[in-house]
Amino acid sequence: MRARVATLTHALLFAAEQMGSVARVDQELQEAEAALAQFTWFFQNPEIKVTEQTGALQDVFGSHFDPLSVQFLCLLAEKRSFRFLPDIVQTFVALAEKSLGKVVVRLAIPYQPDEALLAKIREVLALRGLIPAAQKETAEIVVNTDESLIGGFAAEYGGMVLDMSLKTLFQAPARSWFF
Repeated sequence: MRARVATLTHALLFAAEQMGSVARVDQELQEAEAALAQFTWFFQNPEIKVTEQTGALQDVFGSHFDPLSVQFLCLLAEKRSFRFLPDIVQTFVALAEKSLGKVVVRLAIPYQPDEALLAKIREVLALRGLIPAAQKETAEIVVNTDESLIGGFAAEYGGMVLDMSLKTLFQAPARSWFF
């Protein structure tokens, strides 16, 4: 599954970059995901013909979406791969931000950090190569509090993850004992 998501997402990003429409495709994919969430049964039902699915996509999005976005959604229908849309959108958003030169880090941490801690985390992310050192001060950090992490943090930027959580640290030795 991951390989298929990565292949589809990178192919879409490449095409969007070539056409200069990364930001637009990014926005439209997010809109399409939200709009189609209640119709997943329609796109995952093997009894519904692909021509009906692609026709519905053309009718709904064809007049106001970039043709690349519409073609991509139709491709997902043709390949019976609509179940991957949420993962594709999540991956595309991260890659698009990177492509557009935005540095938006998604940070999972067990509590709301103060500015001093965010500055230290930015430093660690730059030292570990997760974000460009020149942009560590301007990087936007989107905080998601996750109490299951116990301590530490996990950060994601541009499809890369740095997991420095105690949860992962405690699980790592346990896995090696059993495998």
